Amino acid sequence: MRCMQKSDLLVVGIDQHDSVDCSGRLWNGYQTEPEVFRNSWELFEEMDAFFDRLHFPEQSTQYRSFAKGNQRTRRTAEMEDRRPDMNELKKKKGEKETFLVQVLYRQHATWQGQVIWMEQNKKMYFRSAMELLKLMDSAMEQSAQGLDPDQVPEADDPADEAGAAPLSGTCTGQNKDGCA
Repeated sequence: MRCMQKSDLLVVGIDQHDSVDCSGRLWNGYQTEPEVFRNSWELFEEMDAFFDRLHFPEQSTQYRSFAKGNQRTRRTAEMEDRRPDMNELKKKKGEKETFLVQVLYRQHATWQGQVIWMEQNKKMYFRSAMELLKLMDSAMEQSAQGLDPDQVPEADDPADEAGAAPLSGTCTGQNKDGCA
């Protein structure tokens, strides 16, 4: 597993959370102002657009769309000129919870990477965007209920979990995920 790089880190600040959805702000090292999101769909759209502008992690497949033409965004001049400041990025906080997200791969039309729940300094690996959302939601629920943060399990390696596919995207034979 490669180390967290300054350039591809995102800070997700959750300002509001209820039983249905969340809202907040998204920071990256290239912009001085955060992107505001009103729901998890907007959060994921902003994150995906950031990866497209950065051209990292590169998509292994192109999304299908009913719209014609290639909608890929170009890397902006602002991203070329600005160097990410990790110390500045770590100062960003949500009103409720804060997550440091690093997407390492965009394979199989989803994301794989790691997330750190900043308030509890807990790191977990995720194998899909849905799993990332569920990890963040479970942290917010745990925090809202005042549960012991030590009840959150830690994973040293995503392949250590039962049935977890390795992040490298390689498959060795037929398995339940359909890899051949």
